[in-house]
Amino acid sequence: MPLVTSYSVPITEYRTRRPQRDTDVVHGDAPSSPVGAIVAPCGAARCRRGVCHTPGVQLKYTLATEDHVALNAHVARTSEPLRAQAARTRVLGTVLVAVSAVVLIGALRQDWVGGAVTGGAAAVAMWCTFPGLRRRATDRTLRSIAARGGLGPVGAVRLTIDDTGLREEIAGTRTSTSWDGVDRLEETDDHAFVFVGPLAAVVLPKRDGRVARALEEIKTRAGGAPAPGPATPA
Repeated sequence: MPLVTSYSVPITEYRTRRPQRDTDVVHGDAPSSPVGAIVAPCGAARCRRGVCHTPGVQLKYTLATEDHVALNAHVARTSEPLRAQAARTRVLGTVLVAVSAVVLIGALRQDWVGGAVTGGAAAVAMWCTFPGLRRRATDRTLRSIAARGGLGPVGAVRLTIDDTGLREEIAGTRTSTSWDGVDRLEETDDHAFVFVGPLAAVVLPKRDGRVARALEEIKTRAGGAPAPGPATPA
C-alpha cells in the first residue's frame, strides 16, 4: 500500500529573478519605459530605478503539525503517480484475496464452488473497503512521522508577498521563490497550498481570516496559478 513519506514542506529557494513584466508601472519622470507600461506619478507605489512596484503584503500566522499532515494527505489523494500506484495496489490486493480464498477453501474443504463464492465475496469487500483503509493507513503514517518532527517546521510564520515572489520565514530559516517558480494553487475547505514543485508547497491555514486576502494577492501576482480539477481518491 503506497504511503506518503516526509516531504520538504518549506518552499525551495530559487535565485532566478523574474523578468520585468509589460504591465509594470513606470515612474512619471523615468527616461524610458517598457512596452505597454503605465506611466504613473511618483508616490503611487514603491519605486526602484524608475519603475514603480506595487507594495507587497506580509502575513503572520502559526503553522501547526496538523497543517503539514493536511498537505501530505492532500498530495496523497491528488497526486497522479500516487493515485496510479494506489490503483495498482487495489487491483492486486483484490486479486490476491480472491485467489487465496478459492485456494484455501477449495483445498481444505474440497469445496471449489464454495471457495469461488467466498473468493468473489472477499474480492468485492476488498475492492470497496480499500479507499478507506488506505486513507486511515496514510493518516496513521503521517501522524507517526509528524510526531518525530519529520514533516516540517512548526511555529510562527512570516510570509511576504511582493513583486519578486514569495518569502517564507519560519523557525529561523528563510526560503523564497520567484513567481515563475509557482507551479499551482490548490485549496481544500481548511487550507490553501501554493505549490512550487510537484510536492513542495507553502501551506496557508484558512483558520486565519487574513489568508483570504493573501490568496487573492497570490492569484493576482502569479497570474491565477491554475489548479487542476478535484481528483477522485483511488
